[in-house]
Amino acid sequence: MILHDLHAQRCGCDGGDVLPGLLPLDDALRTCAQHTGILQEAETLPLAGAAGRHLARPLIFRAGGPPLQTGHCLSRRDIALAVAAGAKAATVRRRVRIALLPSDTQAIAVGRMLRALMDRADIEIVTCRPATEGEPSPGIAAARPEDAADLVVTIGAAPADRAEHRSGAAAAAGETTIFAGVAIAPGGAVSFGRMGQALRLSLPGDTAAAFVGWHMFGRAIVSNMQGAEGENRKTIVAAVGRLGHTPGKCELRPARLVGFDESGRARVEPVADPDADGVRALAQADGLLLIPAHEDNMRPGDLLEFYPLKDC
Repeated sequence: MILHDLHAQRCGCDGGDVLPGLLPLDDALRTCAQHTGILQEAETLPLAGAAGRHLARPLIFRAGGPPLQTGHCLSRRDIALAVAAGAKAATVRRRVRIALLPSDTQAIAVGRMLRALMDRADIEIVTCRPATEGEPSPGIAAARPEDAADLVVTIGAAPADRAEHRSGAAAAAGETTIFAGVAIAPGGAVSFGRMGQALRLSLPGDTAAAFVGWHMFGRAIVSNMQGAEGENRKTIVAAVGRLGHTPGKCELRPARLVGFDESGRARVEPVADPDADGVRALAQADGLLLIPAHEDNMRPGDLLEFYPLKDC
């Protein structure tokens, strides 16, 4: 949710040599931002006496008085200070409505994980069910989940990868693809487009890949819809040891923070080989270390982008 008013009382993967047909990560993130509009509807959030998930993380839309800032993440500290300043209620941008659609029964477990990740103050799940057998693609159904949702998240076979999607059925449903495939591992089998009036994000059916895809793209889309300003989702860190890498794709490697170097910069090291046990590595990680597509060997002390895995 986003505040509307207060009531008184070298780093990165942009460009470079990536595998043909795959979009560089930075280009994919920019494309998502360019096609994501800010929600205009608002809700009133009582401040004094409010408790629980309603205070978890609404975002500010327009500050009506001190000490809150426009586009800032409304934390418990912010709410406490706003109450101390005499505010009784805040007008916040409404939650992003998401339809979560596993492509088949095998993707249901991944859907449960994503639903847990989406249990946030700025998200409302309006549909969570597998696509029925025989549908032309995830989400093209009689219920038309895109009519009730701002964002449709499909899991498993991306509509852009299916022959049926290129047929008249998908066109009749108003389903379009803006990009399909990103030069990252894991999570590169991502498709982004539209389904009717809603945005569509298609994530891989693998657990670790879907987790990474949601963290990199889903959270960014929700923040863009909420009009968040100044949100820093990454930081620059120093690698502890030598990191091997095969050029061609950016690699998002689970890593943990292990202190600071002599200049005060955070140092990180990979948790484990994500291909061996991706879920366990993610559970032990503090964030995702981004190894650029063109690098083949990172040395100790090299600077890299780091995406913290934190609740937001």
